[in-house]
Amino acid sequence: TFAAAGISAAPSSNFSIRASSPSGVVSRRLSQRGTEDEKVRALRLKIARTEYKSLRKYDYLAINDDLDECVKTVSAIITSERAKRKNNLELAEKLINIE
Repeated sequence: TFAAAGISAAPSSNFSIRASSPSGVVSRRLSQRGTEDEKVRALRLKIARTEYKSLRKYDYLAINDDLDECVKTVSAIITSERAKRKNNLELAEKLINIE
């Protein structure tokens, strides 16, 4: 789908997974698939354009033009978020307080 995946890699981070980049690419792909009529395609493109305008609110962006690259990007985002100190405060405090 073209919907933004407001998935949190961590409580304070959001990232978006996009089906593809510019709306011309989206339009061409929808036309080539032939699974939606013109009215549905127009609605999906309108939704995609609206969602693209909200990209500034995300910390990360993964474009799903190439599935393998998108999976690598999402995996890297998750790894990065898990490694942040702010997401490991309990462990950080234990290490800080070692005597």
